[in-house]
This record gives sequence, structure tokens and C-alpha cells, in this order.
Amino acid sequence: MNKSRILALSGGALAILLLVIGGTWFWSVGSVAAEKLPAIRVQTVKGTTEFKTGDVWSVVADVQEIHTGNTVKTGADSEAQILWGDQGVTRLDENTELVIAEAPADGSGSESSVIRLKVNAGRVWNRMLKLLDVDSAMEVTTSDVVATVRGTSYGIIKQPTCTEAAVTESAVGVLATGASGEVLLTDDQWGSFGANDCKKPVRKLTKDDAWPAEQKVKDTKFDRDYMGAVRLRFDERAKQAGLAPAFLRSASERLHLTLASKEDRERLATAYAQRQLAFAVMNPANAKTSLANIRGLLPVMGDRAGLLRGELHIATTLLSRSRYPALRDDSAQLALPSALAEPSSLTELRLLRDVIVKNDAIDTRYRELVRIDEGVDDVLAGVSLLDGRTRVVADLMSRLDVIDVELDKLADTRLVSKSRAIRARLMVALGIPDVTVPVEPNPEDKPPIRINEPTLTQPVIKAPTTQPTQSGRVYQSLRLLPSPSAPIGGQTVTLKLFGIKSDGQSDELTAYTSFSLARLSDGSLQGNYLTPVFMGTITVNATYRDSVGSRTVSASVVHSAPKSATALQSVEIRFTGPTTVTCSASVPYKVYAIYASGVSKDVSISSTITVNDPKLLYPGDGKILTFCSGQQATGTVTARYTELGVTKTATASITVTPDVLNTTKPTYRIF
Repeated sequence: MNKSRILALSGGALAILLLVIGGTWFWSVGSVAAEKLPAIRVQTVKGTTEFKTGDVWSVVADVQEIHTGNTVKTGADSEAQILWGDQGVTRLDENTELVIAEAPADGSGSESSVIRLKVNAGRVWNRMLKLLDVDSAMEVTTSDVVATVRGTSYGIIKQPTCTEAAVTESAVGVLATGASGEVLLTDDQWGSFGANDCKKPVRKLTKDDAWPAEQKVKDTKFDRDYMGAVRLRFDERAKQAGLAPAFLRSASERLHLTLASKEDRERLATAYAQRQLAFAVMNPANAKTSLANIRGLLPVMGDRAGLLRGELHIATTLLSRSRYPALRDDSAQLALPSALAEPSSLTELRLLRDVIVKNDAIDTRYRELVRIDEGVDDVLAGVSLLDGRTRVVADLMSRLDVIDVELDKLADTRLVSKSRAIRARLMVALGIPDVTVPVEPNPEDKPPIRINEPTLTQPVIKAPTTQPTQSGRVYQSLRLLPSPSAPIGGQTVTLKLFGIKSDGQSDELTAYTSFSLARLSDGSLQGNYLTPVFMGTITVNATYRDSVGSRTVSASVVHSAPKSATALQSVEIRFTGPTTVTCSASVPYKVYAIYASGVSKDVSISSTITVNDPKLLYPGDGKILTFCSGQQATGTVTARYTELGVTKTATASITVTPDVLNTTKPTYRIF
């Protein structure tokens, strides 16, 4: 064998070896390691913790996986916590016993989850994520109450003869044994429920309520620690991708998806989407590209898309909380980047999260309610707002009013309960109801007995079903609510008076109320309808009379001159970019009302947006998202806007081209 032939064979062998090594490396770039779903587990914080399976009690050495049917018990001077994977934490104080009546199989939040706990004794505090879909539920029961959770931070104390509840964020509905209806506790409220002396009026939390204050501090620490844990998870996923250029990684992933079976393809697509989320967190400057890649993967993920939804929910929740005062001051040290906590970035993440759900009418409305509730979180947490607080609350209330109009048609009590809870939180944001700390009466200080002589005056209409308090008043406070509170150009204002009972519930008293103006020249009143004339602040008085006497409360209406002609002529959908786009695109839009004078105004937030093909288009907040299609397709967007009883609609079209026509951007489409 001559020398040249030896060299040729050696070179060929080397080329084959390099090809094998290169091919192996190229294939490995698209490989992903299997991840175990987060388990539900109990962890001993201090002292002794036991758990029971069947009839057998065992000591929790450190961390123990638990399931439906288990009982957890802490000893004296002991504390424990149940970690619900990516859904939150339940903390158990000393001498507490809790039964897990129902729990999801894991803590990923990938599917609808139902958590039911029974507290036999002691104190528990829950720091949970919002329920993301209408089929999910969390319920805490004792021998005295059933607490249906619509909130995120709340505690339950089981006393020997009663149950106490505290809420620091969101809302919890408490139905006491034998009661006809539930009491809704909202932000920073406390209630006591049970028989006889156990039942007390709902009140505000005060600085003397040490336990909720301690739990707030622990909630902040939990959020900070979990941000670090989530960031480590994302960093590990990004590290698995190695240092390969994006185009090579994309090519390897497409090859894996093409050759995989249907089940493996769904698993790989989900893992690639989770990797893209990790890239977005590591490099927020390129987050839009990563999120677009995720949208391209959604059609391939199938039922596994719920895993991504769960991670998007925990990520958006933690990013949102990082803007709140408790964490805002040390944002530079937080594991999740502050750039992703900007309103525009959070909106993108939430829109992506919300498309990974069912598209029926009930789920769509629940999804909108969750977004409104997240807006209420921002207001009550004191996040800096571009508009004034009152204006933001009014916008949120307007969005809620639009949804409530449709709830009667859907007839779903879960939606009604969620809407009621959000509206109660908005009342808190406006200072309604003004729940005060009750003064415990002195038993020896008995009120004098009075006998009223018959008179010829008009009878007093008393509120039914509610017994007067020690002071003799059914309603502890009154609140006057004008709607709208900022009318324009003589717009009619509806006045409603609400009476707040000692248990925090309210009744509308408008029919039994007389209204008046502080200055008669400011406008005209017909019943509870005000037609303003004066341009500026108008003070409206409402007088309500009960068995004790008359009370008058006031509210302000800010009347301004019309910015445009009041006659609504039409509406238009205006896009700020092209309307022929590829799949996984985000198309910004605004809805404008056109008036008789030709003047227009932005009414996007007050309009209802629908699409004719939810598999092609998805209406988000200010943006239309597009999905992949095997061929070019055109969808229709419809906007509906109502003002002063006049409703106008407008339609526009968006054309979506398949990724195969776009060679400038990597795609995950499988043909």
C-alpha cells in the first residue's frame, strides 16, 4: 500500500470521525433532559411534624411527599409548611392538625387543580397563586365554616368553639354553619364565625393583629426565595442548550421534532418552549423573540401545553410581586430581571399564558376576570400608575361591568362569585365599605328603654332579615357611589347609596334615599339621576333615615366639558403595524370612537373584542396574537363599543401566512 493511499484512507477516516462527532454534537443540541414534575410535600420548619397515611402516624424527618387523604400535625413549639409545587405554600403553626381532603397529583399547575383542606385545630396560613381557570378551586373547612378561596394570602384559626379568618390580599368567601349566605372578606380584613359570642362583625386589620403582620413578612420572604428557585430552574435549562448558535439549535430542534413520534413530539415541543422561557428570563432584551418562538411551538405541544401555562403563571406572578413595596427596594438583588416586570413585558407574558386554556365562553370570561383582578392587585399594592388611582379603578370597574352584562346569559355561579369578589376589592380601593374596628359594648352599660308615641310621619323602611346592632342601627356606615364619577358634557349620573352592615355585607338603599345638591345651580335631580350643569366638582348629598334617625353622606362628581361631539357615529379598529403577518405574531390595535364632529377618541379599554376563528387569532389586551396555519388564512376581528345607550361595531381583517413562507425566521412548524 503506497503512502498516498494511506494518507487518503487516514483523511477519510478522520473526516468520518469528525462527521460522527459533529453529528452527535448537533443532535445533542436538540436533546433535553427529562424533568420530574414538582411534588406536593410537607417540610418541618422547626420542632416535630407528623403525617398520617391510613391509620399509621410517622414523623417527618425533613421533607415528606404527601397526597390526598394524608393528615399533617405539628407539636408544641413546632412549625411546618406544605409546598404545593408551583402553586404556593400553606404554613402550619404549633399544635395544628390539617387533613388533605383533596389535592392534585402534582404541583405543576398544568391542569385544573382542586385543593380541599380540613383544619381540625390550630392556625394555617396560605400564600397561593390565583386560580387560573374556572374549574380550579381551593376550599378550607372547619367544624364552623366553609371558606371558599378566591384570594392569595389568608389565614384560618380553628378555636374550640369558633373559627377566625384573616385576609391580607384578595378575597375569601366564608359560609358559617347554619348561615344563609357567605360573608366576603377582602384585603386587610378579619372575621370571626361561629355560634353565639363567637360571631363578631368583620373589621379591618390593625397594627395590633400580630399574626397577619408576621405572615406578611414570611410571604415576602417566600416570594424572594421562590424567585431564586425559579431562576435556578431556568438557568439549568438554558445551560443544557450549551453554547450553540441560535440557528443551529433551532435546526437541531426541528430535526428532533420531525423524527419524533406524536407523544415524543409533544414532550419535546413543551421542553423547547420551557427552554425559550428560560432564554427570555436570562436575556430580557431578546424576550420578544423567545416568546414568539414559544407561540410557534404551541400547536405542537398538545395537552402538555398546560405545563408551560403553569410556569408562565408562577413567573408572571413573581415578576408582578417584585414591583410591590416589600420587594421593590431590593429589586437589584432579585433573581428575576426587573426588565420583565415592566407593564408591556408583563402584558406579553400574561397574554401568552392566557392562550393556553380552553376557548369556550365561560373560560374566556374567567380569563378576563383574572386579568382585571391582577389589575386590582396593582392598585391596592400601590404600584406606580401612569393614570390617577381613581381613573384606573374606574377603568377596571368599566371592564368588569362589560363582563357582568354577559354573566346572566352564561348562568355560571363560579363566574358570578369571582366577579363579586373583584367588585368587593374595587370597593376597598375606593374606600367602600369603610369597615371599622368594632367597639365591644359594656354589658353594664345598657341603653335606656324608649317608647315611641304614634305619629303621622312617614313610616321608616327597615332592612329585612338583619337584626339591629347594639347601637340600634342596621347599617354601621353608608356610602354614596355615583356612576360615572367623572361625567362629560352633561352626561347623566346614576346615584346609588349602599348600607354597610356590621358583618361587612352591604344592601342597596337607593329606593329609600333622598338626594340633594350642595348648590342647587350645579345641576338637576330626578330621583337618583343627576344631570350636571356646572363644570367642575359637584357635591351630592344622600339622606337615609332609619329607626334611630337621619344620616347624610356626600360624594363628589367631577363634571368636565365635552372633548368631542356627544353623538357617537361609528367606531374603527386601527392597527399600528401590518395586518398580513406570519404565525406567532403580535398585532397591536386600538379602537377609536368617531363622533359627529369628526373628532375621535381611544375607547380600546371599554370595547369588547371578538374574533371569528380562535384557532387562528386570539384577542389580547391591546394586541391580536396569531397562530400557525397550514396555509394562508384570513380572520376577522370585531370591536363593539357602547356609549350613552348607543352601540356601534367595526370589523377588520388579519391575514396569517404559514411560517414556511417566511425564510428569515426559524420555525417549529411540522409538515
